[in-house]
Amino acid sequence: GVDKMPLKEEKKRNIIEKSREIFKEKGYNETKVEDITKALGISKGSFYTYFKSKEEVSIEILKKLCAKYIDALNKIDISKSPKKILEDYICCKINLFVKNFYKLNLQEMVNLLENNHIREGKERIEIICREFLKENILIKYENPSINIDFLSKFIEESIDEHFCVEITEEKIGNKETYLERKKEDIDQIVNFIHNGLLKK
Repeated sequence: GVDKMPLKEEKKRNIIEKSREIFKEKGYNETKVEDITKALGISKGSFYTYFKSKEEVSIEILKKLCAKYIDALNKIDISKSPKKILEDYICCKINLFVKNFYKLNLQEMVNLLENNHIREGKERIEIICREFLKENILIKYENPSINIDFLSKFIEESIDEHFCVEITEEKIGNKETYLERKKEDIDQIVNFIHNGLLKK
């Protein structure tokens, strides 16, 4: 059979998951360690066995999220055409959003970003995504008239903004089929960027 996660790891993971929920609802600043321990039905001592502070928990949450992004981008086949890589990149980002931020409303997002570590983590993820766009897509168009730094930032922010707002604010219905339902929008975006990047 499958080995169960060691108890210590499981306890640690439970604290991370529960903290994430509470940070979302109450905001990072408003959350006390006591809120987390009460919600889990554990003692404060038990919490401090694993983490020195709620700040340390927030760093763990981010490490996990950064790792998810790096892992997902690494799975994209970069031997394909830049247009196909761009499409895969957009789908990858949407998937990560749906998995991690589904039903997280804008206020909850603001609550999370009160924390410097979470803000820095978000910036770190943005940089990882921009580097991916530059190295694996934009540079391959070999178009001397484009500003790669500017465009990588613009594409990354546009995709984030558009889908993030939709996923957090609207009722996106069944999250499992969201990507399929967005196929036409994604094609539009990919074609728009691709045609703009082709050498004139």
